[in-house]
Amino acid sequence: MPVLHTNAIGNGNFTGFGTPATDGLLAGIAVEGNERRKRLMLRKLQAVVREEMPLVPLFFLPIRLVTSRRLLPVATSGLKPGYVPAALAWATTDSLRAPTN
Repeated sequence: MPVLHTNAIGNGNFTGFGTPATDGLLAGIAVEGNERRKRLMLRKLQAVVREEMPLVPLFFLPIRLVTSRRLLPVATSGLKPGYVPAALAWATTDSLRAPTN
């Protein structure tokens, strides 16, 4: 259960925050398969949280990502797992060769 969902009040949602609109956004984000629509819903949720300020983040941990050179392209994302799995593909031999100048 997401921390800011009303169903989590008393069970992880220590802020007591939650509205039908934010609950709907949290539920939609959890099941949305389209990365663009998910990103838009997340931005809407972030705007509400920024406006209402039920909590204030004090720091963010950096995302570190290590991949094989054979996986291209690696598109990073602020959402878990930190990258876009659907964008990954095995590189061809030609794309692995160093450019000659």
